[in-house]
Amino acid sequence: FSCPTDNTFNTETLTPAGKEGGPGRVFINGTSWPVIVVTKSKLTSPVINPVKLLHARLGHVAPSTLKAVVRTGLHTCITTTEQQISMQLPTGSCSTCTQSKQNRPTFHSQDQTWME
Repeated sequence: FSCPTDNTFNTETLTPAGKEGGPGRVFINGTSWPVIVVTKSKLTSPVINPVKLLHARLGHVAPSTLKAVVRTGLHTCITTTEQQISMQLPTGSCSTCTQSKQNRPTFHSQDQTWME
């Protein structure tokens, strides 16, 4: 893929993208990890997923809690359905929730002869 020259490191070692990539762009070689390139311009319109927005605004509550909120008709200013919650917020899909609920590694007891 290619990216703007201004956003690269060691630009002189990269190949200009030319007609294929456009002026002011260079080709970037592949990496050993997955890469996603996201661009934004003045023509980009932001789209916010209402289910994920509600999930975040309510403090990253469980999908079952979101469904209960929808079922009870609680006014949240965000319109969604239980089916949308099931489809758009499967368990484990929120990186913030996944990271905050991780267990810390077990601390193995060391030789405690120094305490005796």
